Amino acid sequence: GSSSYTRDMQIAEKLTAVLALLMEDAWSSEKSPSGSGHKQLSVMEVKNYIDEHYGEKLSLDELSKIFFINKHYLARIFKERYGVTINGYIAQVRITRAKSLLRFSEKSIEEIGGEVGIPDPNYFARTFKRIEGMAPRDYRRQW
Repeated sequence: GSSSYTRDMQIAEKLTAVLALLMEDAWSSEKSPSGSGHKQLSVMEVKNYIDEHYGEKLSLDELSKIFFINKHYLARIFKERYGVTINGYIAQVRITRAKSLLRFSEKSIEEIGGEVGIPDPNYFARTFKRIEGMAPRDYRRQW
């Protein structure tokens, strides 16, 4: 009846999802002979690392050591791939997280700056204003 049809559709949906994941994994782990696939994979790993470790001390020098990539090469391929410098991306990630904390927490602006990896309150305020066009306090008031 209709329950077996529904069950069959659910099974088909899950199998399709598993197949898609397997194909994606196989595709992303392939290394192209020219090295371009490896380059993109490395840059994506760097971006993912920044996304997860934005609260820590991050710099182009640090990242080049962690990923064993020449810093000038890393800077160039990151900019090519994402259209922003590594330092610009780090700042964007930090400020995006800070905006969320400003809206949804009662933490002080100084605490938020420290949590997102910008412990100097003045530098945090300047960076926030450069990216968002307003001071952190004004942003919080607006929300």
